Amino acid sequence: MPDSVNSSVGSLALTFDIGLSAVKTAVFSPEGTLLALHEARNDAVVSRGPCSGMDLARLWDLVREGIENVLAQDVPVASIAGIGLSGTGNGVYLVSSEGEDLFGITSMDRQAEAVAEEWGGTALGDRLLKDTANHIWAGQPLPLLTHLRQEGRLPAGFRLLFCKDWLRLRLTGEFATDRSDASAAGMVDIHTGGWAEEAISSAGFGELIPRLPELVDSNDKTGCITEEASRETGL
Repeated sequence: MPDSVNSSVGSLALTFDIGLSAVKTAVFSPEGTLLALHEARNDAVVSRGPCSGMDLARLWDLVREGIENVLAQDVPVASIAGIGLSGTGNGVYLVSSEGEDLFGITSMDRQAEAVAEEWGGTALGDRLLKDTANHIWAGQPLPLLTHLRQEGRLPAGFRLLFCKDWLRLRLTGEFATDRSDASAAGMVDIHTGGWAEEAISSAGFGELIPRLPELVDSNDKTGCITEEASRETGL
């Protein structure tokens, strides 16, 4: 480990990259030098046939293990100035109104293929393309939510997050996501930069709009480590 770690008090970045195959935890210097790295298989993802889910509690465990590992690589906690999050896009990651994990479905899931095919070429499909610049496909949130509702599996009062935003919630208690993630999921109005409320309502989820996370820019600060998260992670 370079000596610069100990001299860079309050200047390092702790980052997470949540992929469908691996969870990577890394620490970088202000110049972009990799100072510590931990990689683990993402066994929170369970895929069977057309179904692909993610165990959110297990994902949090993997992240805590990653934090413990990189801090053990001679990275003082006091040297970390901020945290950056990235993760697999699309899918649906549902929590209760109180922030408790319900379940996650990844973008590899194919259960909503019939919904996506049904919407294609319809007025709804045209509106989604016009407002969000996204063609419909099965791994997007709106088709998946529609499938869950048709199956009677959509929890009452749920809140929708993207994968990395589950970690933000656990670390800071904040419900937020960035426009790039939400836009790639076909839910941002390209004309306003806000949630595509008309398109979301047209898909039958108008009641969801007040419960969507706050939209922020990718480099915005969105919270601080809570006391509970500090106890769980050592941050």
